[in-house]
Amino acid sequence: MGLKEHEGTVIMTIKDQGKGIPPEHQAQVFERVDRGRTGEGLGIGLSIVKDIVDAHQGSIRLESSPDVETVFRIRLPRD
Repeated sequence: MGLKEHEGTVIMTIKDQGKGIPPEHQAQVFERVDRGRTGEGLGIGLSIVKDIVDAHQGSIRLESSPDVETVFRIRLPRD
C-alpha cells in the first residue's frame, strides 16, 4: 500500500498479487453482487468502498493483470 499527495489530492495505491480480475469482469467489480447461494459472501465490499469514495468527490481505478496482480488507486481531495 502506498500513499502520496499530488496536485491537491491524496492518492492511495493498494496492490495484491492474487489471481487478478479477468478483463471481462473488471467493469462490474464495483457493483453489488449477491453470491450468497454459492457461499462466497455478498460481494459488497468494493461497492461500499466506491460509495464512500464517491461521497467524498473522489475516484477509484482498477488495473488488473490475471495471475499477476490487481492495483486499486483511490484519489481523494486533500481538503
